[in-house]
Amino acid sequence: MVDRADDSLTTACTGAANDCTFRGAMNRAYTNPASVARIEFRIPLAGTQIITTLTPLDVIGGPLEIDGTTQAEVDASCTVDEDGQPCIVLDGAGQGNHGIIGGTGSELTIRGLSIIRFERAIWFPAGGNHVVVGNYLGTLDGSNFSLANGNETGVYVDTGIPGVRIGGPSALERNVISANDYGIVTNEGDLNIVVQGNYIGTTADGNTALGNRGAGVTFYKTTESLIGGDVAGEGNVTSANGFPLDSAGILILNSTDIDVQGNLIGTNAAGTAALGNKTAGVVVAAGSIRTSIGGSGSAGNVISGNASNGVRLDSAGDDSFVRGNRIGTNVAGNAAIPNMGSGVVILNIPGADIGGHLPENGNLISGNGSDGIEIGGSNQGIFI
Repeated sequence: MVDRADDSLTTACTGAANDCTFRGAMNRAYTNPASVARIEFRIPLAGTQIITTLTPLDVIGGPLEIDGTTQAEVDASCTVDEDGQPCIVLDGAGQGNHGIIGGTGSELTIRGLSIIRFERAIWFPAGGNHVVVGNYLGTLDGSNFSLANGNETGVYVDTGIPGVRIGGPSALERNVISANDYGIVTNEGDLNIVVQGNYIGTTADGNTALGNRGAGVTFYKTTESLIGGDVAGEGNVTSANGFPLDSAGILILNSTDIDVQGNLIGTNAAGTAALGNKTAGVVVAAGSIRTSIGGSGSAGNVISGNASNGVRLDSAGDDSFVRGNRIGTNVAGNAAIPNMGSGVVILNIPGADIGGHLPENGNLISGNGSDGIEIGGSNQGIFI
């Protein structure tokens, strides 16, 4: 149980008063993972507790839950409802270190922390079945007054990791991943990555831009994974990203069997006003295969308000599907929120369906600054 906010490693974390720093708890979990299954916080001070780490923390090699919401049990001002910001802040102080790292054999749950000014706030180079819920990554308090607090990457899932859930359908599981260089990045060989219910590139209320400078979500050589979902609360708000690094809200590269469902991409959390991403809402490129953007009913996305195109399919592989989305309108489909370019751009694609044979597969593509659907390059097997 962490009961001190300093960064000393001399604490033994034996249960005595004033005996355990976060670094001490992490070191104990590193040296004897069987003895520490959960790190809780009981720092006997009111208000936000900033733990500044000037040297790298230990890499975790076993199952561990880190729960910043437990600070509320000693400080009633630390609310844990859906509007409450985390009271426990990990500050990397811009020293070039990573934040929480899951090593070989790790299975981490990270909940209720603000993590700022690290290279990678959360990094999974190994392990699997990790869970990241209820955190602020790159922003101290979820406001747009914290632009200097960003990390290089909010969550980085390294090569070959099986199973990571970032967020969830409950507002208590929502991560705010904003003001970083990059929001979420997955790497070669990752499988079963689920990104749900997060605000990526906005303030904590979802109403104001606090964009990641690169893409909000980047999937690279990732397989059988999901961004959003077709159940209420599972969709992400992915908006205001890509400035000034000239990128998209969601970027899917050389990946297979990726579903993008139920998200607001380029709007506020209500789906009523523009908070556009720079190059496009969604870009699918570099040979990605079987990418599905939208679907019937609540699986459809709102992809509107972006500074370029809504959806760009560029040199992707076979079987790209764009179905059941509202592209260039508000969430109700009764007013324009234009993408400044075309609604859907298709370039050099060997097979794609825009819409489908069933009425519920049709897209509403309207109000955009250029073409509804733009086709260029060398294509075949395009069905509209």
